[in-house]
Amino acid sequence: MRILLSLVFISFIAGCTKTENEMTYIGGEVIHPLDSVVSISKDGELIKHIKIDSNNRFSDSIYIEEEGIYTFHHVPEWQLIYLKPNDSLVFRVNMKAFDESLAFGGSSAAENNFLINMYLMNEKNDNLILKYYKVKPSDFSFKTDSIRQMRLSSLEDLHQRYDFSDYFNRIAKKSIVYEFYDMRERYAFLIQKYFKERKKDFSDDFFNYRDTIDFNDDELLNHFGYLRFLDNYLKNKSIKDCDENDVDCFKINSFKNVKKRLTIADDLFTNDAIRNRFYKRFVKEEILFSKNENQLEDTKSLIKNCNLSDDVKKDLLASTRIQKNFLENKYLGNQQLVTSELDTITVSDLINKKPLAISSWSFHSPAYKNYQVNKVKNLQNKYPEIKFIGLNFDTESAELWKQRLNKFGIDKSKEYKLLLKPNAENREVRFIINHINRMFLINKKGHITKSNIPFSSNKIESNLLELVNQ
Repeated sequence: MRILLSLVFISFIAGCTKTENEMTYIGGEVIHPLDSVVSISKDGELIKHIKIDSNNRFSDSIYIEEEGIYTFHHVPEWQLIYLKPNDSLVFRVNMKAFDESLAFGGSSAAENNFLINMYLMNEKNDNLILKYYKVKPSDFSFKTDSIRQMRLSSLEDLHQRYDFSDYFNRIAKKSIVYEFYDMRERYAFLIQKYFKERKKDFSDDFFNYRDTIDFNDDELLNHFGYLRFLDNYLKNKSIKDCDENDVDCFKINSFKNVKKRLTIADDLFTNDAIRNRFYKRFVKEEILFSKNENQLEDTKSLIKNCNLSDDVKKDLLASTRIQKNFLENKYLGNQQLVTSELDTITVSDLINKKPLAISSWSFHSPAYKNYQVNKVKNLQNKYPEIKFIGLNFDTESAELWKQRLNKFGIDKSKEYKLLLKPNAENREVRFIINHINRMFLINKKGHITKSNIPFSSNKIESNLLELVNQ
């Protein structure tokens, strides 16, 4: 691996123009690429698309004014990277194991290898929570604080060795700290929701760290660890005063709970970027969890009165118009779809005496590839009375969709594409992407019985049983 990266780096530097000293150079290799470009962005704004050549290599230069955390994106995956002016960064990635295969070379290799290693370790924290959720809160705090201190010590050793900048050292420390604050929030949520009798075990000390939190940190606007902490903090606040007999209060995906978190976020965040991020997300969730037109009208009133730009309001209102077509009991039989042979059919053509379970997805989200396919296979084995299909919601051409199906090795006989005409002015088309990674159940008459069921829902199977028995 080191030899390969060194060769890539040497050939890359040889092709750079030495006169452009103010530029930052980026290059590398994508094994099994799924698109023709890689992209670099910051704070949601695209900086540059870099073309991948016939040898799966890419190289180019970008101008950046200051060091910071950027995003490297190759559809459908992405990862955070650290860049600075006059930088040179090369990396190699295998799209069949994106995060695990990322390896860096160049002048910022140490910083970026640290970030990816931290990410991989943090992804294992769910297992740590499940392993220790039965222990007392004080014991959980002691265990996780010990691990946090080990990681901070490891960072200090690397800092002494590589002389990290003050900025990177600060960001790296925050990354570690917020990851472990997030673990406390997730542990607390688990106990409060599922083991209510143990709530009394929490002392005031367990949540002391909340008094030190900067809920409006400009430096972490796009850091997923920080944003995940904020999200889990809001979840805990939303159920803090729940009556133990009010089951709906503890349902995070309910219309009622989402609305409560939206109110808390409105009071908590003064940073417009953070506040708008959560505000938009919660309003979108309210739209998706709407079951009837009265709830949609309530959400539309909220959108019109909230402190968001006119363009964002128009987008959200467009999403309510989309959701109106996905409300339960709506007839979907006439909806046109494209087959993998590029023929046009309708939903009714697929029913053929069997109800449908439709999984919506996009190539811009790795969830389908990494999770849905296996889950749907298991459900199909358990419920042969239902026809399970995948429905792609992307606005790209049907030909490109078919090519990507081949690259992913997805069973084309069970895949269809929603018939959409790309149009930048058509907000309904652009924002239908909000409905991906969900399941829609259609009865034999072509009516929606359940819509927008998250794949994480523990009610999927009970909903499928209802569909079978109709």
